Amino acid sequence: MASFVAGRLERLGVPHTQVDFRTVRGTATLYLVPFLGILVSIGLAWFYPLVGLIGTTIFALIAVLEATNRALISRIFRLDKSQNVIGLIPNRPPQGFEDEEPLRQVVLIAPLDSPRLGWLDGSAMQSMIRGLTLLALFSVLSIPLLVAAWLFLEEQLLLFAAGIPSFIVFLALLFVMQRDIAGNPVPGRNSNASGIAALLTLAEDLMRHPPVGVETLLVFTGASQAGSAGMTNFLSENQFNPETTYFLSLQSVGRGPICFTRAEGPILSLQSSPGLVHIAGDIALSHPNRLMRPILHRGIPTEQYAALIRGYQAMTIMGHPDPKESTASPDAAASDEIDPYEIDSACLLARGIIRRLDDEAVSGHVPGLDYR
Repeated sequence: MASFVAGRLERLGVPHTQVDFRTVRGTATLYLVPFLGILVSIGLAWFYPLVGLIGTTIFALIAVLEATNRALISRIFRLDKSQNVIGLIPNRPPQGFEDEEPLRQVVLIAPLDSPRLGWLDGSAMQSMIRGLTLLALFSVLSIPLLVAAWLFLEEQLLLFAAGIPSFIVFLALLFVMQRDIAGNPVPGRNSNASGIAALLTLAEDLMRHPPVGVETLLVFTGASQAGSAGMTNFLSENQFNPETTYFLSLQSVGRGPICFTRAEGPILSLQSSPGLVHIAGDIALSHPNRLMRPILHRGIPTEQYAALIRGYQAMTIMGHPDPKESTASPDAAASDEIDPYEIDSACLLARGIIRRLDDEAVSGHVPGLDYR
């Protein structure tokens, strides 16, 4: 897919590069080490209580860091290779201002890979995903507390009680590993060929009519299913001005209705950029027939989560994650079919946001350097 995207950018005349990086092998790897470490440390606690306490505490902290996109395991266990494809569409300032720096940057993001579907992706599980995530997190954090209480109170019943959250941690690890090892690959039309198609369409439009003051980066991220490894790698190698840079992710936009996130995260919900949400809301009101609306995304975080947690302004445009909300027929949703009309809606929304950011930047420019 990286080669395909690079070829399309080449034909569009978009300057681009392909950046190779190393990544972990699937989501399960991120939690295999900390969860196994917790379970082993519980066993050690029977014979060496202090060692068990230190082990469960360290591995619980590692699990929390990974769950909040603060990579640690993924920095160590990089066994696979992946690629990001990065394109640049410069702004086109008016004559006489060619040497001026762009007033704003917009980073458009689309993941390249598609997931496997396992036990966690059933409709019943998806409806309980936030509760299950909170249960797993509570279990991970409660284990070192119970071991500490047993160490200081010398009440053996407390260590037996730690077996309950330990069993929950074991089940969580089993479910995550099942998806990576034995899960069914999806065709990928909505995860995320539709987002790639939308981004390539936007690239073509922006090359024909570049913004005046906004420089646009196109980032097609690899290894998004491994804890957003591609996005994390991109952000670690590039620094941006958080005041003038906006991240806009397009994901699963082939199904409707098209939504834009006002916040996301199964545990620690991070607010999307208020400015982007406001602009998206205005565009949605201007096109009521498109049924575009804001949502609170409680599922697996999108690529914008990595940007939000680093203090950047970001928002995701996506098809509604709940199949019950889909405007497509049940057969189309089950077969991962896409609706070109919804892709067009996503492009309309993203294009409108970029044009509005450009208009605002140009109209608010320093008078002595006014582009208008």
